[in-house]
Amino acid sequence: MAFLAAAIPAVVGAAGTLVGGLISSYGQEAQGQAAQAMYNTQAAIARLNTQISNNNADYAITAGNTQATQAGMQTRAVIGQTRAAQGASNIAVSGGSSVDVVGSERQVGDINVANIQNNAAQTAYGYKVQAQADTTQGLLDTTAGSSASLAGAIASTGTLASTAGNVASKWYQMSQAGIPGAAPNTGLGGSTPATDPTYTNYGFNNP
Repeated sequence: MAFLAAAIPAVVGAAGTLVGGLISSYGQEAQGQAAQAMYNTQAAIARLNTQISNNNADYAITAGNTQATQAGMQTRAVIGQTRAAQGASNIAVSGGSSVDVVGSERQVGDINVANIQNNAAQTAYGYKVQAQADTTQGLLDTTAGSSASLAGAIASTGTLASTAGNVASKWYQMSQAGIPGAAPNTGLGGSTPATDPTYTNYGFNNP
């Protein structure tokens, strides 16, 4: 009974080491996979943000061109009205101050168009910069996800190897202590096989 009482804690300890190692290994691998899934989600969001920023940049250019066209039309309309008013007032529209007035209106209109186009280009550039930043972030997230998964697998494998070594060590200690089942059956406390001829040569009885 005393021998059995000593064997039970050893067996339980070895089993506990094995079970604990397996659970820890699974947890490490699962943690790596969860981290990869999180990073993959973030990468997908970054790719979506990239597309949105590119679309916004395209829209800014399109809207700017439309506004510039409308501004040019308004300038031509103002010039037309000015010439009409000059003609109605019997003012020569082909020389003198009439030309200066129309020239000034055209210059103001051109500046307005240029400002609209420049603002649109700046807005588009800002969106393009954001798109590039989102693309870079997506690549970083994808790389981080792969690294997290690999780290989890490596940690899991290391835990399994360590657990195997610990269980083997405990099993060896049990065999040295002569615990049944931990070593081959022996006739002399685990040191001499029961089938050794010395049993009969020296008058020992086989178990």
